[in-house]
Amino acid sequence: MKGIGTLEINRYAAIGRNLSSILNIEKAIVEINHSWLNCITSGSKLLCKGYLQPKGCCRKYEILIEYSPLDYCMGNRIEKVWVVHPNIQWNKEIHMYKNDTLCLYYPPDLPLAMPLSLNTILPWVAEWLVKYEFWERFKVWIGDEAKH
Repeated sequence: MKGIGTLEINRYAAIGRNLSSILNIEKAIVEINHSWLNCITSGSKLLCKGYLQPKGCCRKYEILIEYSPLDYCMGNRIEKVWVVHPNIQWNKEIHMYKNDTLCLYYPPDLPLAMPLSLNTILPWVAEWLVKYEFWERFKVWIGDEAKH
């Protein structure tokens, strides 16, 4: 067990040493692939904001994303995604956390040693919005379910 703990500490230290580069690379990749977002680095985080209307959705949504590799190192989600407008309040029937952030995946389904890139997460935001509009209309959440 000691070896695994040492590997984790080394990985977290590497993220800390290279945080600025990691955030700048993520920012560049997002700006190339997702023109609807504007991103800035702020301290140890990448903050992105923009308007998204996925195919099949009736509305355009203002989205705010906080991407933090250091939060991930502390055992938290690497991303937090909010729908700023229209305001979507937490509801136990939809995939949201009580802090009004979107639940985009089930963390135990992902490899532990592999933090997600923001570019990977962004299509899941569009998918979540499509599922949300379906839920608004039919009161059924489509897709896999994980209790929170």
